[in-house]
Amino acid sequence: MLSRLLTSACLALLALMLCASGATAASPFASGNIWDTPLADDAELASNSAGMVAELQRQTRMPGGTWIATDDYSTPVYVVGPDQPTVRVIADTPYWALQQDWDEVPIPSHARPAAGTDAAMVVYQPSTDTMWEFWAMYEASDGWHAVWGGKMENVSQNPGYFDWHWGATATSLTWMGGLIRPEELAAGHIDHALALSIREAKQSEVVWPAQRGDGIATGPNAIPEGTRFRIDPDVDLDALNLSRPARVIAQAIQDYGMIVRDQAGAVILFGEDPLSIGHNPWPSLFGDWPHHLMNSLPWEHMEAVAPDRSVFRAPSDPLVPRPPTPPVTSTPTPAPVPPTPTPDAPAPPVPPVTTAPPVTTAPPVTTAPPVPPAGTPAPVRPKPGTPKPAKTNAKVAAKARARMATACKKAKAKGASRKSKRACATAKIAVRRAARP
Repeated sequence: MLSRLLTSACLALLALMLCASGATAASPFASGNIWDTPLADDAELASNSAGMVAELQRQTRMPGGTWIATDDYSTPVYVVGPDQPTVRVIADTPYWALQQDWDEVPIPSHARPAAGTDAAMVVYQPSTDTMWEFWAMYEASDGWHAVWGGKMENVSQNPGYFDWHWGATATSLTWMGGLIRPEELAAGHIDHALALSIREAKQSEVVWPAQRGDGIATGPNAIPEGTRFRIDPDVDLDALNLSRPARVIAQAIQDYGMIVRDQAGAVILFGEDPLSIGHNPWPSLFGDWPHHLMNSLPWEHMEAVAPDRSVFRAPSDPLVPRPPTPPVTSTPTPAPVPPTPTPDAPAPPVPPVTTAPPVTTAPPVTTAPPVPPAGTPAPVRPKPGTPKPAKTNAKVAAKARARMATACKKAKAKGASRKSKRACATAKIAVRRAARP
């Protein structure tokens, strides 16, 4: 009893410290957005809910298992004031509209992107109601660079996701929306849905609210990105004997669900990266290894909720190849930037974003972590796969020409839509790029 009282007192003190530091978990998005709206107990389930739950359980048992990403492959969120000086972020993917959005970004001097090849970072300025997301971000001798992301204006009127080709995630769902904040866990309640990454999502098909996807799986119960899982509302969470942090997370999943946002090297939830907090509160908040917390969740009692909108095809086989991951050194050599398209050029398809697996080491702790019971195997973290050899320029060029021929034939047909004409123009750009040495 004394131990529980001390634990509660420590968590209350930590919550007060986090609030005093200016941290906030209040959602910036519109009322009724996709993250903050609780699910009805009688919400309609997906027609193959049982099959997708079985597939999700299978993936929790795959190499990599489960995890909660915090100090790598998660997202630091820098909330800035109205007087924060702006800097230019160079878009390594040459697209004029993206560069225009990044010409003036209020990045604090102490800001750093998350560790890992995703190198994520979010800047949010409440005074202008604007948010910037960055993927593969790094700082070079000529300033900040990033490969993709987006700028969201009128955040307070936004449903919680970018238009289909914008945003740093594979689905255009915002990084900030499904992020667990430390003050939420300390306070004992998370009042929004959580972002979920899985190992294998369905290929070429997503469900609302996902706007696009990068899935690879083709099985009958493959899980489309955008799928919202929840714990059956009839399950008594108090009867499961969960630890306090696992109980808080489980309640959020039961009330709001968790939305499949990306693919990754494991089944992962995400906590705010300590880089934007100033210290690492997660070891004391978790009190255990993240995979132990995740494994204790009632995966067998999950349900897949039917999306509010119908399933739709995701943009697939993009014409613009995925740019290489930027260097991770403090002063990388900037990648060569091809000529910027003219303002009337169509938006390029966005390269899929795949989160790399989390690292094998446990997060840093100020006190010794709990010792697992004897005989408990160490968590196995997946190793990055060997990259496939790049196609030769000749093959890429031939494929691009074939796509252009198909697209432009449709564009020249009688009554062709504006979308067909834009597809033809995009295909021509891809042919020109493929012809470059």
